[in-house]
Amino acid sequence: MDRKTHNNVVVVVITSERTWHNLARYCFNGHFRASRDRVDLCIVFNGNVSISLSQAALLDPEYLLQRPNVGRDPAALDFALKTLPQYEYYLVLHDDHWFHVPHWLDYLIRLLDEDDSVDAYGNLITTCPYGSGSFESSFEQFCRVIMNDSRYSAEMFPHFLQGMAGIYRGRAIRRLLQRDGVPHTHTNDYKAGEVCERLFSYVLMDEGMVLKQIPPGYELYLRHRDHNQALLESILAYLEFDAAMYRIKTEVGSDGLSRLAELLKVLEHEAAATRSGL
Repeated sequence: MDRKTHNNVVVVVITSERTWHNLARYCFNGHFRASRDRVDLCIVFNGNVSISLSQAALLDPEYLLQRPNVGRDPAALDFALKTLPQYEYYLVLHDDHWFHVPHWLDYLIRLLDEDDSVDAYGNLITTCPYGSGSFESSFEQFCRVIMNDSRYSAEMFPHFLQGMAGIYRGRAIRRLLQRDGVPHTHTNDYKAGEVCERLFSYVLMDEGMVLKQIPPGYELYLRHRDHNQALLESILAYLEFDAAMYRIKTEVGSDGLSRLAELLKVLEHEAAATRSGL
């Protein structure tokens, strides 16, 4: 299903014949659907089950792509990025990623608009979760044999994007494609998939791209499966304050913020004087 694009943002969602039920529970919740007409949607389906394809088609995606399911291999994202036309922004999600606030799209775009030096925001993993020797050895062997590149080591870069999910500027995706796209093997080897996930971020950073954590923290905005209501309430309080401050900054400007701060000091002083006179 291919239609003419009409937005500057494309959301790429990766799902499969085994996990497509997550779309209704997580990714395509009410907040996502409320902004559906503001983005182009690309669903990449790993596998071949007609009922799950029909469910994915309910959101009328601009692109509904299908390929064989080979497990953890990230070839699906490579397939999508090499199929899509160019966009200003790319949001990459798996079917169990989701947002718990209605203004998720505005928030993510604002992060990039406010700092042109950043090329992507996602959930950054800053330590190696795979142990020491075995992963590093597999990583370097993969780079040398599969990528024909012995420059990389597992300790060269400080972090990587969990699941390759996050929002990217178009320039980052174009630089990635110039390097032959997303590293992948077309196999169901678990360790190879983990290596490719990390190498994806390494290639971007090697090209000078800057990756940052989505505020307020790891999996606190771009959510991954967990429905912890107590945690969500604390995050929502932070986000409501952030949105209020951004609105004030937008409407009154930096000079207005200074005047507002001065006014608050005056009001605080007057309130203190009133209390002392009681």
